Amino acid sequence: RFQIVQRMLTLSLLTSCMAFLFIFLIFPLLAEVGVATTEVDSRRPYLTLSKADYDNFAEIPILSPVPFTGSWVGGHTMRIGAELAMDIINSAQTILPNFRLNTSWFDDRCNADYGPQIMLEKWNEKDYAALGANGCSGVCRSTALLSPSIHIPHISYGCAAGFLSDETTFPDFSRMMTDESAMADVFQVLGRKFNWTKMVIISGTPSRWDGPATSLEAFFKEDEIEAEWLVPRNPGWEDLKLLMEDVKRSFQRVVVVLGYEPFYRKVICAGMLAGIPKGMVWLSVGWHKVGWWAEEDAELLELEPTCTPELITEYFNGGIGPSGSGMPTDANMDNPLDCLPGYTSRSFRALFESHAMSLGYPLGENLLPGSPYAEIVGYGADGICTFAYMFREMLITR
Repeated sequence: RFQIVQRMLTLSLLTSCMAFLFIFLIFPLLAEVGVATTEVDSRRPYLTLSKADYDNFAEIPILSPVPFTGSWVGGHTMRIGAELAMDIINSAQTILPNFRLNTSWFDDRCNADYGPQIMLEKWNEKDYAALGANGCSGVCRSTALLSPSIHIPHISYGCAAGFLSDETTFPDFSRMMTDESAMADVFQVLGRKFNWTKMVIISGTPSRWDGPATSLEAFFKEDEIEAEWLVPRNPGWEDLKLLMEDVKRSFQRVVVVLGYEPFYRKVICAGMLAGIPKGMVWLSVGWHKVGWWAEEDAELLELEPTCTPELITEYFNGGIGPSGSGMPTDANMDNPLDCLPGYTSRSFRALFESHAMSLGYPLGENLLPGSPYAEIVGYGADGICTFAYMFREMLITR
């Protein structure tokens, strides 16, 4: 019995020693010589590179400060699409063989003062090759003026303001989002169809909305429909309530609200408090979240407890908000995408929706806070594809 026990102990010790040798000596050596011992990240199912290949391929780092908080939070939608596209491109190795794209995400708060500051701060920490940045036009304007001085290519996944199309002021800036300037044409068509004589404009954050308001007012300057930009601009809560009382007294029924979602909800609430009847013609422009009027707004409820999501929804019923979708035509929805092998526009959008709404990406992370911004689903992916082809031209073709 003693001999049997002794042999069992000896075998147990030998097994333990072999396990120790494999875990702490042999396994690291296998990784060093390039044997594919593990996947890169089990939470990233579309990144199919071996750990050795991933580590050996040259990194192309992209700096991406986008709006995760603040008045507009489209950065969450952009990030999911960009991360999926990046893993598909890196795994295929057809556009950038022996290279891999890697994005570092930061919150620019949709703030024109903070955004450029965080961009420069992070840029100084690492040698980034590109700037895939911003979604709010006021931040884009500030950042686009800085990026040429630090010699970094700048592509925005958002930023719809018409003033950013000025190639003299912003010669090195590109964006994925469609220009919102055509809103004036849409309003004009509607106005003529329904015999409007006047519309009033109420605007929010100056760095973002003064430009579109100025353009809209100028567009209708010689038109049969008058457009008046009301003051004060970007009003606080008390001023906004007084402003909406003026709108009621002047019997204006067509209101263009140029502002992000929290501001827009405040305008609607102020209209309710002023006693403006339901049936107002609410016009806006921009990339609003699906069902934004029904979102819980703690700040608004603190200002006015009666302005619940249910009442805002009821009062806003019939609001019109034109926005550029930037989507493929139906005839091209099922064409193969050169940049994303194995996908079409339709199938990639379905992939995005499954991860954005329930799975997250990487799995379990980056779930959207509420509904996505439906019109910008593809812009993050489009930006990553643009970077991939740009770096192919720089690093391989030339």
